[in-house]
Amino acid sequence: MVMVAGPVAADISAGGPRGGGGKKDKPVPRAPVARDVTVKAVRGRTVEIALEGITGTGSAMEFSIRSQPRLGVLQPAEPVPAGNSRAVVRYTADPGSAGSRDSFTYGVQVPGRPSSISATVTVLISDARARLEVPAAMDFGVVVAGEPVTKTVSIRNVGDGEWEAEPELPEGWSWVTPEGGRFQLGVGESLVAGIRCDAEVPGELEGEVVLAGESRVRLSARVMAPFTVYPATLVLDWEAGKLSRAGKATLQNNTKQPLTVTVDGPEQFGYPATVTVAADGKSEVQVGAKGLLSEALRGNLQFVAQGHRHAMVVEAQPAPSLVRLAAESAQVVDFGKVALADAGKVVRSVILENVGGSTATVTADGLELFSVPLLDEGKGVALKAGERVELGMVPRNVGAGVHEEELTLSSGAARMLVPLRVELEAVAAAAGSAAEAALAKTSPPRENPDKVKTDAELVRIARLNIGGLLASDGTEKADVPRVDMVDYVSDDGVSVTFAWDLPPGDGWNFRILRPRVTRSKVTGQLARIWEPCGAEAVVRINGRRAVATVSGLEPGNPFKCAIQTMAADGRKSLPGMELGFLPMLPPAVPWVRYAIGLLFAVLVGMWGWKKWKEPIRAQAV
Repeated sequence: MVMVAGPVAADISAGGPRGGGGKKDKPVPRAPVARDVTVKAVRGRTVEIALEGITGTGSAMEFSIRSQPRLGVLQPAEPVPAGNSRAVVRYTADPGSAGSRDSFTYGVQVPGRPSSISATVTVLISDARARLEVPAAMDFGVVVAGEPVTKTVSIRNVGDGEWEAEPELPEGWSWVTPEGGRFQLGVGESLVAGIRCDAEVPGELEGEVVLAGESRVRLSARVMAPFTVYPATLVLDWEAGKLSRAGKATLQNNTKQPLTVTVDGPEQFGYPATVTVAADGKSEVQVGAKGLLSEALRGNLQFVAQGHRHAMVVEAQPAPSLVRLAAESAQVVDFGKVALADAGKVVRSVILENVGGSTATVTADGLELFSVPLLDEGKGVALKAGERVELGMVPRNVGAGVHEEELTLSSGAARMLVPLRVELEAVAAAAGSAAEAALAKTSPPRENPDKVKTDAELVRIARLNIGGLLASDGTEKADVPRVDMVDYVSDDGVSVTFAWDLPPGDGWNFRILRPRVTRSKVTGQLARIWEPCGAEAVVRINGRRAVATVSGLEPGNPFKCAIQTMAADGRKSLPGMELGFLPMLPPAVPWVRYAIGLLFAVLVGMWGWKKWKEPIRAQAV
């Protein structure tokens, strides 16, 4: 490269003093001008330098070197003409020199004329250097450990020196081309190099390769294992139908070929020894628990393939209890016909067995018509895993007739219903016999002047759904008359009294029910429950009339209730028509009445005074 600087014109005018009217002087020729030049040169390489002279006549000029360079040599020794005003000389910087700046001078002359002043040629010397054009980064994306992936990169030498090197790649990568990573690239040449990712360990893989000077490439890859197992923790579920604890893990093959994985773990778990998964496919691994169902288990399963290992935690909670009727037990317990005198003596049994994996406590809801001696204390009976128990039941003396009821056995959140049935007969007996005494004891008096506390009876609650459907508890009978019509008697704001006529027949008793909205534990739906009012509801029976008083009410708050009829033999009616009352607000206390009266008197007085003053104002006007 040649840079030219200096004057671009020369003064070629001739002249001298002219005497007015005297003899003309002969013109003096002007010397040409040589231009200064600045060039760049690479040490050890030859650069061609153009020299230039300027003259106003356009005559051919002669170029000559007046001083030699110190750090290099000129070839040839004298410039070679390249026209009337140009010449060329070649300069080579000495490869062994250490300087970065050199110079020499030259001059020009038109034959027969004066020579020019010397011009300077400045040479800026630099060492040969390669400069590479490469992408700043290469991302290999997601690769599978143990499966090499190759990508290519284009490299071009745009510097002024040859590039010869063996750049070293970071760990996890290797050169594919050129062989061994030995590069030799001339000025202006280019090539395509191949780099292979040889990662063996899953995770993020990053590195950088330095090629020449500032030319470098950043390498990155996301390395995944040849296979993946999930979930990280497998919790074995209890399968009641199979009486076992089991679960499934998923094995994902990340490679492009079928993969066989070896499975190993503690003896307390069951699993396949090997699992073969199709290329890029998935497979389920069945895992089960061994040993006692009541034991909690925890351990690690190891999955191994292609030198890679993956651990998965396996947990199994103790199997829940599961109580059921033994196969030899009747699904319905029917006592048949039983004399009233033998009501508490005849026993029927069912066998319960715990087929679960842990101890279960069995309890029973309160029964009215039957008794379960083993569960009557309310504590229940504990059954260990695999244990059986015989559960005896006897009918209560609740009067003659057919009696049916469901025994609800509870074990944790599980419920089991056992239908019970008995037909009690009133067998004739001598006066004063035990049967007659039992009958007299269970028959309520027709006259009941005393307060009857209905919450003292152990009764089951009839449930009335929000939609209006009645779910019977087995003791309500449609043939027991209901009370749907009452007469309002009195209301003092905190209690209400009402009366009604007794149904035809004798031996009736009554209780007052009130509604409560709750959520069924069985269906999960909202339901309205009828339950006894308790001690605040008192029922009196006088002749053929019944009078009920319900206390503890809040003035101004609506109160709803229903009446249930109870027969002497233990049968009960469905809840009667829903009754509604609005207790009145209590009368104001005396001082309140006094304050209201005083305020009224003041207002009336002010109005009267105004009326009395109006005629006086009129007369004054």
